[in-house]
Amino acid sequence: ALELHSALKRRGRSGEALLTAGRVLLSPFADEMKNSARVSIVADGALHYLPFDALLVAKDQPPLLLGKAVSYQPSLTALSLSRAKNRESNGAVFSVSDPVFGSSDVRLTEQSPTSGADRDSLNRLRLSAKEAEVLVKFAPESVTSYSGFSANTATLQSDDFERASIVHLATHGFADDETPARTGVMLSLFDESGNAQDGFVGLRDIYELRMNAELVTLSACDTALGRELAGEGLLGLTQGFMYAGARRVVASLWPASDRATAELMEHFYAGLLRDGLAPDAALAAAKVKLRENRRFRDPYYWSAFVLHGDWRPLD
Repeated sequence: ALELHSALKRRGRSGEALLTAGRVLLSPFADEMKNSARVSIVADGALHYLPFDALLVAKDQPPLLLGKAVSYQPSLTALSLSRAKNRESNGAVFSVSDPVFGSSDVRLTEQSPTSGADRDSLNRLRLSAKEAEVLVKFAPESVTSYSGFSANTATLQSDDFERASIVHLATHGFADDETPARTGVMLSLFDESGNAQDGFVGLRDIYELRMNAELVTLSACDTALGRELAGEGLLGLTQGFMYAGARRVVASLWPASDRATAELMEHFYAGLLRDGLAPDAALAAAKVKLRENRRFRDPYYWSAFVLHGDWRPLD
């Protein structure tokens, strides 16, 4: 499974590995899955690293689960606790995108940035702003957007965040299975005056958040990974946001292309907010759309994002 995960990240290298894994994991249940519109998976160990909807059972056929609504459960305990919670969300959408990471950012050219927080190794996510625009396009009256300097840690303590039904975080993410304290997401590292600030939201911080979200989308790298706990899945961002109150989390298994991610998110939110699909069905339809684009046909582009948690439609 880990070798396949590594191959998927290299583009064009995963075909035989996808076929081998599919024949082992899916072929015994192929007949049942062919007749199922929805599949929910409770993975174990290294299987957490696999996008099951990319696995092949025959060389000259599309993936068996492509187009089917696939969801993943960190554990049955987590799913039960999430469903039992009484929510006080307000139907709104909360969006964070395109934070300011480095002193070379053109948005800081009029300032004199202080030292200490610079992360020039983190590239600017310009296309993440497009994702915020997509949300406004499909839910124009209910989106609160924070971008650039305002995409900072303080936003995650706001009432807008706590009561939002959908939370979309388009930024850099980190998963460290050896040191969970290094797992987290990065928000703006400078304020409007060019002053350095702490933008790292670590796993412990996430566990302490208060939220009522029906859905959290982590449009960032490696956000679906973490450290395995026996019987409870991976200790990572997905588990952290679900513990904080999210009913479902969309996260990535590897760093996908910014352009492909932006397009996937547009298809996903079109299905979710415009067409009224359940989140797992909306993500499945988005993957099919992205795969139809010859430029993004390789599984590297379309299969990185997975849905964890409740497969039912949003309340």
